[in-house]
Amino acid sequence: MSAGSGLMHARRSLIATALIATLVGTSRGDELAVGSKAPALDIEHWLQTADRDGDFKAITTLEAGTIYVIEFWATWCPPCRASMPHLAELQERFADEGVTVVSVSDEDLETVEQFLESKADGDRTYGEITAGYLLTTDPDGSVSQDYMKASGQRGIPTAFIVGRTGEIEWIGHPMRMDRPLAEIVAGTFDREAAVAAAREMEAMQERLNEVVELVQAGKAAEAVDLVDMWLAEVKNPEVRERLVAMRGQIALRAGGEGAMTAFAEAVTRAGDSAGELNELAWSVVQAIEAGTSASEELIAAALQAVKRSVELEPDNGAHLDTLAHLLALRGDLDAALAAQRRALEHAPAGARGQIRGYLDELEAKAALRAEKEAIAPEDAAAHVGKVCSVIMPVASGRLMPDGSRCFLNSHADHRDKGNFTVVMFASGLDAFAKAGIDDPGAHFKGKTIRVTGRIDLHREQPQIKVTLPEQIDVLAEADDAVGRTRR
Repeated sequence: MSAGSGLMHARRSLIATALIATLVGTSRGDELAVGSKAPALDIEHWLQTADRDGDFKAITTLEAGTIYVIEFWATWCPPCRASMPHLAELQERFADEGVTVVSVSDEDLETVEQFLESKADGDRTYGEITAGYLLTTDPDGSVSQDYMKASGQRGIPTAFIVGRTGEIEWIGHPMRMDRPLAEIVAGTFDREAAVAAAREMEAMQERLNEVVELVQAGKAAEAVDLVDMWLAEVKNPEVRERLVAMRGQIALRAGGEGAMTAFAEAVTRAGDSAGELNELAWSVVQAIEAGTSASEELIAAALQAVKRSVELEPDNGAHLDTLAHLLALRGDLDAALAAQRRALEHAPAGARGQIRGYLDELEAKAALRAEKEAIAPEDAAAHVGKVCSVIMPVASGRLMPDGSRCFLNSHADHRDKGNFTVVMFASGLDAFAKAGIDDPGAHFKGKTIRVTGRIDLHREQPQIKVTLPEQIDVLAEADDAVGRTRR
């Protein structure tokens, strides 16, 4: 019997509460709001200084007469990465109008520096894409505290537009700030309307628990009906837009014909925005991983959406990763592998671990379906680079104390010449835990197993990396003298 029979694929599954919080993005914040005086900036590291290195001085006090866009982001956040070209375009468009864009992460300096050196699309790095505006990181999180926490913002990316008087004029997603920024530059922005919108958003936020409870209870269709009731009451266009987006996400969770209708409407609204098309396609993947039954029509529509996003940005690692997931859901494993290998090639530093983990999973599935030769552990070194099934007694097994790795060895001493090793990393250990095996080292020790995968060399010893429980079959239990097969 395979160790992982019945295991549900739950990678990066969507939690209902996180979904709603991300879509709405705000909670009560009494300290900072539209109309408040913008806090000073105390940023530790200024990495991109928009070609002003010679005379650039760190901004601390916000100068009267200058309009600032202060945006919060992180390397691991796909919507943040998707917003970067747009921020660069806005900075260039309004540079002569006294607009300064400042992006603030709270990650460590090394993480952000590595990210900026990584490829984004084509031959451009993220550093090259963001070179036109001020990009920073503030590891102690003080600026995030002053802006994000003080205003009750819970999701990134989030942008604050500070007007010429030093007061906050607008708060929201950077992909939605074109019109308010243009109006603030022109002096035609209606702050009172923005305040009314914020109040309406806050009132809606206070009612969200009803939606969260319905989604968590598996009653997504009822949650859609509730949001429809709210839409009939909403007056502000921006609040309506965000409710419509939330409704679409919940409709995907509900499944059925409504999911397809909501997805088609969202794709139409997205147009040729590669980032939005990718996020829509990924939302279908997330819904399926969370247990929603999706029609072939919906999966096909999501696949078409992400294919278009890849056409628009052919070397975007996140988009290629979504493409690989949807191809795998359609059963096209070879195409999924090709897409995921390209995704890893173009993955930003902050996403390489996740993308590598899914590639390992796809390669494991390919190994299971491939024709393979059954060999003994002592013959493995002669088959490096090939997919094989190794039949081995597990003489020793060890789960590392920090839970990061587990090893199964054919010899009692892993240093012995001729030892063959099965290694599992975090993603594989998570999969075994979901299958009810918390410590594979203890579980398989003393048993005879058949392990399937590609044989690699590590420190001159052959090994197979296991990502899926299905890669290991138990052929004989520890006390089975006759080698009884369980299969």
